[in-house]
Parts: sequence; C-alpha cells; structure tokens
Amino acid sequence: MMLKRFAALLLVGLLFVGAAFANDIEQETERIEQALDELGSGIVGSLSHYNTLGLGWSDAYIGQLFSMPPSFGVGVTVGAATIPLNVLTGPLGDLDIDSDEMLADLPASGVIGRVGLPLPAYTFGARVGGFGIPFDVGFKLGTVPNLAMLEDEGVELDFLLVGGDFRYAVLDGSGILPKLSAGIGFNHSRFGVGVTMDDMELAEDEVGGEDVSLLLADPRFDFGWRSSSVELKAQASKRLLIFQPFIGAGVAYNWASMGGSFSGQLTVDEKAFDELDDDDAEEVKEMLGEYFDNGDVLFGFDVPDSGFTARAFGGLGLRIFILNLDVGASIDTRGSMALELNTRIQF
Repeated sequence: MMLKRFAALLLVGLLFVGAAFANDIEQETERIEQALDELGSGIVGSLSHYNTLGLGWSDAYIGQLFSMPPSFGVGVTVGAATIPLNVLTGPLGDLDIDSDEMLADLPASGVIGRVGLPLPAYTFGARVGGFGIPFDVGFKLGTVPNLAMLEDEGVELDFLLVGGDFRYAVLDGSGILPKLSAGIGFNHSRFGVGVTMDDMELAEDEVGGEDVSLLLADPRFDFGWRSSSVELKAQASKRLLIFQPFIGAGVAYNWASMGGSFSGQLTVDEKAFDELDDDDAEEVKEMLGEYFDNGDVLFGFDVPDSGFTARAFGGLGLRIFILNLDVGASIDTRGSMALELNTRIQF
C-alpha cells in the first residue's frame, strides 16, 4: 500500500539508519530537528489555503431568504490544495530521504512534480440568503468515517474540515453592474493518520562485542495537524446567460500545528530488550540515547505556525435552472495552489 511505503521511507529517514548510532549523536539530533522544523513550517504554511476549500460558489451573493423564490442552496465540493515541492525537497534531503523516490508511487506523480503535493478534501455545503439587509451565510462540513478497508491494512485515518462565512452584498448585480460582496469566514481542519508497518531493521551494530541486528518490531507512524483560519474576503461575479465568471481575493490569519511520532519495540537479534543482560542493555541505552525508553524506540516532533497569508481566486460557474456547476482555482502568497469543483442545487 502506497501510504505504508511513504511512512516506511519517512521513518527510516528520520531514524537516519546508521547515522543515529554514530558517535556524535548530538550533532545528528540537531540536524534532524532543524530539518523537521523546516519541513513542518512548509506544510503548516499551506494549511491556511487548504482550509478555504468548500463554499467557493460562483455567486458573490445569492439573494434574500424571504424572496420569491427564497434564496438558498445545498451541494458538495471536492478539491485539493498543494504543498509547494520547494518546501519539501530541501528538508527531506537534509533527512537523507530521496523525495523523488518517496513521491514516485503517488498517482499523477508527473503533475505533482510541477504543481506540488496535493492535499485533497471534500465538503458538504449550504448557503442561505439573508433578510432585512443584503447578506448571505454559508456552512460547510467534511469528515471521514472509520473505513474497514483501511483498518485491515493497519491504517487509521481521521479527517475534519468545517467552516462558515458571512458575506454582505455591496452591489446586488442589478443592471449592468456585477454582484460584489465583502465578508468574513472561519475555517478549521484536522487530519490524523496512524500506520502500523512490518518489522524493519534499524542497523547492524556491535553489542557486547558481537555483531547484532537491531530491529524495530511493530513500528508505528503517526502524523497529523490542526489548523484554524479567519479570512476577510471580497468577491465579484456577473451572470452572462447560463455562465457566471467570478473573481476574488482574501487575506487570512492562520494558526496551526503539525506533529508526528514514530515508535516500535526494539529487539536485538530477535531478543527483546528485557531479555538482555545488564551490560548489553546499558550499551543499547547509550547507543540510542534520547530515542530509547524502556524497550521502545520513540521519536516525536511538533511544529507550530501562525501568520498572515493572502490569496487570489477565480473561476466559472454554469447554471441550468436550479442546477449549478462551478470550477474555481486559487493561489496564495506562499505558493500553494488550489482547485475545486462544486455542484449544487440552488434556488
């Protein structure tokens, strides 16, 4: 399974097979921590853009709820935002991980090499027209239930994308004028994946004067993030027969954290740690240093990030009676790109 291969490569790289057991472990630890900080910052820096997926409707303003007919709509959005490859290749190289090899098994790897690593998402969404003053509000929700197929492969997955917005109509699109709205939105995403892999060899080394094989039994890889964003945005659109082009821009403040952990039970020539004699056990402890705890090899990291980003977006909507199909694209100031497709019923 591709996800298991991806996790195994990353785990081997982070344990820097052999390098972790070098004499200058402090220097190696600093190198790993610096690379992980750069990798984490690059990923979490793209999450503000990812959070905006969903509710990217072509209408800058859908109208009043208590009109005839009332203005509301429901639909589904699928899309993806990218992590620029330039924020991945450098840190992965510092971890002695071949990013080309890691990404080679992903579908459409050639496209990924040009635009970045995509983070896919889907949401169900609804938008309701306002009353009294010209505004509308939207809500979105996407989540992933427990999948038996993934559990059979030793993979646990958690996903949530939720948000909402409020838009005030500066122009309602009457006459030759476009619709123009200004609004504010809140978005939150949560993602977690846990992968249990096959036993793997960490290194061949000398313990108690004998060459031994250090193995990691039942290694587990856990990775995830939490990200929240508040965005101010403006959008313009204009109906032209059944078509509706739209453009817009947004500025967001994002706070996020990304972290991961790697763990497994150490065996020495298939012998559990608690079966080693005291001298050999002490030698293994010194060898693994801070990565070792009572028979387990542990490694973890947590990278926080916050700051402002801006994005520009646009696209084209197609409307036939109450059926709508929108295609939208966007790019933000950190180089992340996004593409989304929305289909809905709208009155």
